[in-house]
Amino acid sequence: MSSLIVLGFAVLLSSLLLLTWRQSRAFGVLENLDHVERKVALAEAEQTELRRTIRRLSSRTRISEVAQLRLDMRMPEASEIVLINGGLP
Repeated sequence: MSSLIVLGFAVLLSSLLLLTWRQSRAFGVLENLDHVERKVALAEAEQTELRRTIRRLSSRTRISEVAQLRLDMRMPEASEIVLINGGLP
């Protein structure tokens, strides 16, 4: 009778230890998942910001300003524009 009680207690203790191990492992996996999700969110935010920067830097207005300020270029007068046919009829 006492050996059955000891065996039952051992089984109960083993199942509690297994449950604790499984839950701690699950918490570790969830923590890892949370970390990865945060990294993905940061990367998506950075991607959005980079796309916004690319749109701003490649805008016609900005390119005209940079051409005028850095390269000393200007918009041509009508008399300075020459149209070239390029060999097409």
